[in-house]
Amino acid sequence: MKNNDFRLFFSLVSILFLFGCSYKLGSPNPPPPKVALNIINDSSLPRLGPFLVSELRKKFLLNGIDIYPSRSRDQNTAYLKVRVYDYLDSTEILSLRDTLLGTGQQLRVFAEMNLEDFSGIKKYNKKVSASSVVLRPSDVSSPIREPSLVSLAEELSNEIFFNFQQVTW
Repeated sequence: MKNNDFRLFFSLVSILFLFGCSYKLGSPNPPPPKVALNIINDSSLPRLGPFLVSELRKKFLLNGIDIYPSRSRDQNTAYLKVRVYDYLDSTEILSLRDTLLGTGQQLRVFAEMNLEDFSGIKKYNKKVSASSVVLRPSDVSSPIREPSLVSLAEELSNEIFFNFQQVTW
């Protein structure tokens, strides 16, 4: 009798567990497969745009989302518009033996991102910022601009992609 009760109980629990659980891997609302990207650079840092496009493409493509530069929203694609509106560049003094030039620079960029879904309805609007510190190789040289722009673009693309992932479609 106890053996039959145990089998019945085990069978009932097994059936409820296997068929009652509706957990599915992944997001309940997956992101769009295609995103049109428009970057508007209103800051005093003109060369940031190409680096930002490159970094955003890496992030999106690694997550299975096709992103491509476009000035307007295409049909059946989401539209991400990023407007870089301010850039700050300040000298960092890192030790008492620094010259008046300092030994590095802190770069900071501010942007606004707008995201629209397939039908043109605004889904997300947020201001984001990123910063990067660039050191000089020696006291008499100026900081190398190329790695600083790449680092700044990478930080900004991290912020943009993080906020993109927060949107429910």
